[in-house]
Amino acid sequence: AGWSHGAWTIMDYFALAGARRAPSSIKHAPEDAPSVAGAILFYPHCGPGAWSRIAPWAEKPPTLAFLAGQDSVVDAAACKARLEDLKSNGVAVDLTVYPAADHAFDDRGLEPKYQYLYNAEAEADATAKYAAFLRQLNG
Repeated sequence: AGWSHGAWTIMDYFALAGARRAPSSIKHAPEDAPSVAGAILFYPHCGPGAWSRIAPWAEKPPTLAFLAGQDSVVDAAACKARLEDLKSNGVAVDLTVYPAADHAFDDRGLEPKYQYLYNAEAEADATAKYAAFLRQLNG
């Protein structure tokens, strides 16, 4: 699971593997990297600089993704398009877009000047879907 940069990192991990490249922070790619049971993405970056926007994923784990329709940090429309493209290429993507939400909508611990980003309804829905996804992966 990853939020913002963390979600971007997860997506690029799969894309770099698809491009047969190791992330620049890894000197030698592990030969026996475990397969991933599932991916959870909260408001990732999918624009310029993201490998995941130009390379297919090497692994295609079930993926749960959440986007903020009013995201003021990343381009939600670009991410929606990319996630739909991944879905059409065999990645089982379960995408939820919260039309009125902004970046970090699920962070109730934001410092006071950013508390306006928090959206209790979207957080509750995402939390329930996150838990259900984990139960489904666990069988």
